[in-house]
Amino acid sequence: MRAFLSPERPSHSNSSLCAAALMLLLFLPAGLEAQARTGATSTKLGKVQQLIDSGAYNQALQAIDAVIAKDKKSGEAQLMRSTVLFLSGENESGELALREALRLSPGLRQGWLTLGGLEMANEKYSAAREAFEQARKLDPQASDNFLNLGVAQLLDGKVPEADKLFNQYIGMSESQGEAHYLISTNYAMAGYKSRSIDHLERAVMRDERLRLNARTDGNFADLAEDPRYQSLLLADVYRLPKGHYQAAHSFETSYEVQEGKLLGAVVDALRRMKLN
Repeated sequence: MRAFLSPERPSHSNSSLCAAALMLLLFLPAGLEAQARTGATSTKLGKVQQLIDSGAYNQALQAIDAVIAKDKKSGEAQLMRSTVLFLSGENESGELALREALRLSPGLRQGWLTLGGLEMANEKYSAAREAFEQARKLDPQASDNFLNLGVAQLLDGKVPEADKLFNQYIGMSESQGEAHYLISTNYAMAGYKSRSIDHLERAVMRDERLRLNARTDGNFADLAEDPRYQSLLLADVYRLPKGHYQAAHSFETSYEVQEGKLLGAVVDALRRMKLN
């Protein structure tokens, strides 16, 4: 485990990160909640979801209101209504619908995730952690529990606590390269440049393709002038794993530039290649 000599301070406000977190949570798949849909309500909610996906928010709101009029106790319908309202920019009404959804159906994990994102957007980090803890209770094995709680701690300035949670998230992730990359973007957007680059280096070490992603990722905009970041984008730090294979062979085939000659030579070379 690394020892931190002194915490960095963010270089800018966290408003953009909070907003991004909320939008990400709104677009997360419904997961297990979707499996609870049955009968006519399921069909109607499915149609509403199609309207949301196509960006027809006004039509989606009218459709979901019709569903709620017939089933006032549907927490999932209220949750979907809150999503439409948030995406339409009606945040106050969206929050009311979200809280009503959780009152009706406290087992909606997606609702707690969205509430956590909303609380972070409002800079209420303690409330955000409480919401994410409720989501963790509903699915203790979900790796995103540690990521969500880590971001809430990070935005609250509790960097060592965030580090521990992020490390737990990495340990549970199927792709550690992508996990390091995602954590790197969170640190970058929160203004912790050194930590961001540390995780980005580890991400690239595990998956060279992530270096290409970083070159065009707007989340790293504040790192553009940092020498370490610039060096990372240009350098090749990837190392082949132990037990890898190498192949080499010399060929007499002439690489002529006439049509078909070059391709034929390459194919022929590949066919005759031997492993060392």
